[in-house]
Amino acid sequence: MSLHVVISADQLTEENVEEIGQACQGWTTWERLPQSVTGSELETVLGRTNIVVGWTNTDALLRSPVTHYLCGSAGYDAYQHRGLSRKPDFQLTHAGDIMGATIAEHCLAMQFALARELNIILKQQTDKHYERRWKAREIAGSTACIVGLGGSGTALAQRCRALGQRVIGVCRNPDRHQNKADVLYSADRLIDAVREADHVFALLPGGQETLHTFRKEVFDAMKPGACFYTASRGSVTHESDLVDALRSRLLGGAGIDVFEIEPLPPESSLWTLPNVIVSPHSAGLSRHLNERLTRLFIDNLMRLRDGKPLMNQLPGNLLD
Repeated sequence: MSLHVVISADQLTEENVEEIGQACQGWTTWERLPQSVTGSELETVLGRTNIVVGWTNTDALLRSPVTHYLCGSAGYDAYQHRGLSRKPDFQLTHAGDIMGATIAEHCLAMQFALARELNIILKQQTDKHYERRWKAREIAGSTACIVGLGGSGTALAQRCRALGQRVIGVCRNPDRHQNKADVLYSADRLIDAVREADHVFALLPGGQETLHTFRKEVFDAMKPGACFYTASRGSVTHESDLVDALRSRLLGGAGIDVFEIEPLPPESSLWTLPNVIVSPHSAGLSRHLNERLTRLFIDNLMRLRDGKPLMNQLPGNLLD
C-alpha cells in the first residue's frame, strides 16, 4: 500500500523538515504544507494523505483518509468530542513528554519571581526607584500543591522537592503515582489539598472534565496570601473568579501562562494587577523544542514503518 506523509509545522526549520523527510525515504512519500493552508486546498491535500505530522484542522482531518496524526502539541483538548474516536483505525499522538521539564522550569521561574518579589523589583528598576525588599518569601520549607501529575506535574514535583519544598500531589488515581509527592490526594479532595499549600500549580489537561476546576470555592479555600500558577490550559481556571481573589488580596499573587481567551485581550484585568505575572503561553517553549519535536516525529514515523507501538499515543476513549 502506498503511503503519504504531510508535514504541517511552520515552526520547524528547513533542516528539521529535511530530517523528517529523510526518515520517510524508501517507505512513504512526503510533502511540506504551510499551516495557513485551509479550505478546499487543505481538503485536497489531506485527501491523499495517511499521516499528518504537526498541526491541522480537526474537521478536515475527520473527513480525510488520515489514520495517524502525530500532533506537535502537548494538549489534546482541541481534538476531543469531535468524532475522531469513531474514525476507523485513527491514532493520535501528542508531544507532552518532551515539554515536561521546560514547563516545570517555567513554573519554578514564576514561583521564584513572586516569592522574591521580582515583579516589584523590575518595576522599581524601570522607575529608577531604589527600595530594599524586606518581606520576600523563602521557597525552602514551603508547601507546593501540584494539581495534575502528568509529565509536567511529575517534573515539577521532582524539582520542588529538590528545593526543599513539601509537595502535595492531586490526581485522579493516587495509587498510580506513589512516591511522586509527599502527600497524595484524589481529585475530589482538591479543596483539602489547596488548604495546606503556599503555592498551587494547575497542570491539568483541558476539556469538559476539567473546565473551571479552579473557581471561587477553590480560591476561597486557599491560605491567605498563597500564590497560584497555571501552565496547561486556560479553560481549567475561571478567570473572573481568579481576578476577584487577586483584587481582594485573598491570593498573594499569580503566574498565568494560559488563558481562557488567547491572545489575552487588552482589556483583561490580569494585565494590570500588580501581583500577577502574565506569560504568553510560553511555558513549554525553548530554543531546543524544534530539535525535540523533530526527534519525536522521526521516532514515531520509524515506529509506524516497523509496526511498533507509538510514543505518547492517546487512548481512543480520551477523544470521546
